[in-house]
Amino acid sequence: MKKIIIVIMCMTLVGCAGNVGNEQIEEYNSFVREATSLKEETSSIPFDINVYYEQLVDEIVYRIIIDNPKEQIMNIKAVATHNYETEDIYPSVGIFEENLHLDPNKVDLEKNYVKGIILTGYIDYDGDLDNFDVEIKLLIEYNNTAGKNRKVYYKYQK
Repeated sequence: MKKIIIVIMCMTLVGCAGNVGNEQIEEYNSFVREATSLKEETSSIPFDINVYYEQLVDEIVYRIIIDNPKEQIMNIKAVATHNYETEDIYPSVGIFEENLHLDPNKVDLEKNYVKGIILTGYIDYDGDLDNFDVEIKLLIEYNNTAGKNRKVYYKYQK
């Protein structure tokens, strides 16, 4: 069932974003490689990151919420990976669709200024949530107010 939903989501992405090109696929793969290999976290992160888990019948749903920016965060691209074996795509934003922006003083959906970003993913798991052990790695790339390209590396261990 989950694979059918993922195929539908991919078809929707292709339908919404036009044709997914090789450049987008390569950029996604590059983000996944970089996120997976990260060892250290960024010490000063200019927004909040929260991770939540929910247990379903045979899987865990994880949600990563990025919000409450301390400064203007423009052209956000992000991917979240985990340490479980999967054939699914990892949740991402800004790679297959238009970039989003976070601003502490503005929400304007027509111009892609949002209050927050949620990355949602699924991990096959039929055990108890209390025994669930996962490491989430998050790579976020953006432009700051001065137009400089910045990267944030974030790890969360449950």
